[in-house]
Amino acid sequence: MGLAGGSYRPARDGGAACRAGWFCLFHRIFFRPVFYLDFSGDAADELLLERGIAVDRSGDIVAFGDKTDRYGQIRSWGSVGFILAVVGMGYLLDAAEIIWLLWVVLALKLGILVFSRSIPETEVIGGSVDQDSIRQVCQRPEVLAFLVSSLLMVFAHGVYYTFYSIYLVEHGYDKGFVGWLWAIGVICEIGVFFLMPWLMRHFSLKLILVFTFACAILRFLLIGWGVEWVALILFAQVLHAVTYGAHHVAAIMVVHHFFHGRHQAKGQTIYTSVAYGLGGTLGAVLSGYTWDGLGAEITFTISAASALLGMMLVVWRMNRILL
Repeated sequence: MGLAGGSYRPARDGGAACRAGWFCLFHRIFFRPVFYLDFSGDAADELLLERGIAVDRSGDIVAFGDKTDRYGQIRSWGSVGFILAVVGMGYLLDAAEIIWLLWVVLALKLGILVFSRSIPETEVIGGSVDQDSIRQVCQRPEVLAFLVSSLLMVFAHGVYYTFYSIYLVEHGYDKGFVGWLWAIGVICEIGVFFLMPWLMRHFSLKLILVFTFACAILRFLLIGWGVEWVALILFAQVLHAVTYGAHHVAAIMVVHHFFHGRHQAKGQTIYTSVAYGLGGTLGAVLSGYTWDGLGAEITFTISAASALLGMMLVVWRMNRILL
């Protein structure tokens, strides 16, 4: 996709990944009768989608020039889309069969494909690339610490994304109220996206990351051990703005700091794969085992411990991220 040469074009390369992902999904739905068992297809589709997101994200940051702190304002549209999708699909699935979900997903991916072609092109020249290879950059202690800490943060959220709604309903919460809790978290997340430029002008990225991990520790302990108190659950959900929103934007800025020139798209891909690919998968899968074997409270405590380990890595190894 042009990454091996001296330059690459984020819109072109991201669009290529989106096209490949769309055709992969199309093939699995219409030409594989047991598509839901095709795990290799799932992996390929997800990897291509994440690749497209990573390349387009690097293009967004490059297009901002010196105003990279505005990334959160662009990212907030993704949160708006999440709210619309969750609400809209809820009504759709009440009125239609589950098979329509596949058509909706296919249409949304087709929309990504179409709109990706209208993204203004921004060429990244390889002349500004780091002197080190991508492998050498990833082997730096501070980069390794950042990647592992990001993995631990997303790992900590695995049980939240997998069992949170089930957990609350089992403890007597109304399903409608649970839906509003999700909406509150995303709305607060959008607010933080718009606050991030101010926060990054007044606080270092390292300090912001440490604060997000500290909030994650508190949040998962509150969810695990304070489920009987509505006020604590509400407060814990507001903290989603910090544990996801603030952490995500700060992490993207750290990636931009570590990976230069044509390494930017590779850096975004590595970050997304390690944190959300590996960390998210491990968090979701392992939380299923601990949920059954140890209980909900201990599982959320493990998430808090994971966040603590991530915070220790940031404090210990990321001394160079001061601005």
